[in-house]
Amino acid sequence: MHHCGAILGWIGRRSTSLVLIALVLGALGPDPGPLRDWGLPAAVVVMTLGSFLAAGLSAAEGMPSGAGFLAMLGAVWIGPAILAVALLGLLGVEGALATGILLSVIGPPAASSAAMAALLGLQPRLALWLSLPPLLLAPLGLPALAALVGGPALDIAAFGLRVFAIVGTAALLAALLLVLRRWTAPLLPSPRAAAGVSVIGLFALSLFAAHAARDAALAQPEVFLGYLALAFGISALLWGIGALPFAGLGAAQALTVGLTFGVRNQSLAWASVGTLLPATAEIYLIASVIPSVTL
Repeated sequence: MHHCGAILGWIGRRSTSLVLIALVLGALGPDPGPLRDWGLPAAVVVMTLGSFLAAGLSAAEGMPSGAGFLAMLGAVWIGPAILAVALLGLLGVEGALATGILLSVIGPPAASSAAMAALLGLQPRLALWLSLPPLLLAPLGLPALAALVGGPALDIAAFGLRVFAIVGTAALLAALLLVLRRWTAPLLPSPRAAAGVSVIGLFALSLFAAHAARDAALAQPEVFLGYLALAFGISALLWGIGALPFAGLGAAQALTVGLTFGVRNQSLAWASVGTLLPATAEIYLIASVIPSVTL
């Protein structure tokens, strides 16, 4: 198991390179077909498991006060949607593209937020606590936000069951591994090794996303590249805007808030409403997954 722990640590240290490799393989590889139907949820479970483990194994952090934490949580939860509505109104963007942009930001923070925070030297536990409530309440929060900003109606029951199955499975596995720490320490010797677990899920998600992106790019190359550039720009903008109000709390806390503010979980929205969307909106959602696995 010591060797497995070392391998997971190596994976954690090479996260950026491995994600880029996955994107290339996914773009060049064959259609995953039925594998994607269960592979996508499984990848999200592994990503979430790695985040739980990375937060659980991280050193204690200087957490913000109750009021400060609630301000951060509120900003992370609904701030991106409010900013997106304002930005779209300012730019006069309407129709299917506006729907795709809104759906790309109303989901909870990325499932791998805590693991990403560990890899970036930020605050994994803060990232977990900022991302967990929006994720757990996504069955109610995401449809409500979608209705608020004019998105398509979601099947709350089916979506809720899917979210709770993913999060619950990851939480139970993480709790088991942490309770059995005496025996699992060689497998998970550090937060970076735990983050390596999340990177494995991120690798699989990148494969699926890259293949879908390839199909979209081949169908409409100029449109897709434009949407991809727009998605990167919006993600970077949200990251900066999310961090700015909390700069006085120190770089680590501010950038952790920025991370959870700017890197959203588009895969939940995509999986929930993809068949209900016009092609333009779905193509943008696919493009928006790429920044989430590379930023």
